Amino acid sequence: MARNHKINILLISSMLVISNCTNIDNNKANIELKNYSLHETIGTDEIAQEDVPAMVKKNIYLEFSDAEQIEWQSLKDYFIDFDDTVVHIYQDEEPSVYIANFLKDGHYYRVQYKLNGELIEYEEWIEFDELPILVINSFEKNYDVKSIDGSIRKFTLNHKVTYRIKILLNDLPFILIYDSDGILLHKKQKIEIEKK
Repeated sequence: MARNHKINILLISSMLVISNCTNIDNNKANIELKNYSLHETIGTDEIAQEDVPAMVKKNIYLEFSDAEQIEWQSLKDYFIDFDDTVVHIYQDEEPSVYIANFLKDGHYYRVQYKLNGELIEYEEWIEFDELPILVINSFEKNYDVKSIDGSIRKFTLNHKVTYRIKILLNDLPFILIYDSDGILLHKKQKIEIEKK
């Protein structure tokens, strides 16, 4: 599988969801992508800073100059959730993506870079009152703030921002995805995936 195709599949990792999939055979997939996410990436390995490519390190310090306590991970094992069914797509010998986890301005960030140092996407953990007012108003029309279970994440991909809120309804976890205008893009029951 070509490197560019691998990166396209990787973009699903935390920002994107699959709308259509065909021909999952011999570790290949033909997929369409949407610009929001409903699942988690698993298969990461913690790595030392000296094992991170120079361009990746250079770019994180340029783009997030005040990042603190950076911890690095590499990603070479991809799992994708197709309509609640976990499909293992492939495993690389070498990492294709590097992930930096760090603190910045009191917030936790998770940033993904391609091998060449290109920023793929980043997510920021925020508080409910830090959401845009349109998102807050839309959420409060349908849900109680007390139903929020865990952190709220702000995702940025290609300058497009979405907000992910995990809630509990009748003791079942759901993921809500809003855009910056408060439009609910997706609601789906969260399926927990365990790393083997």
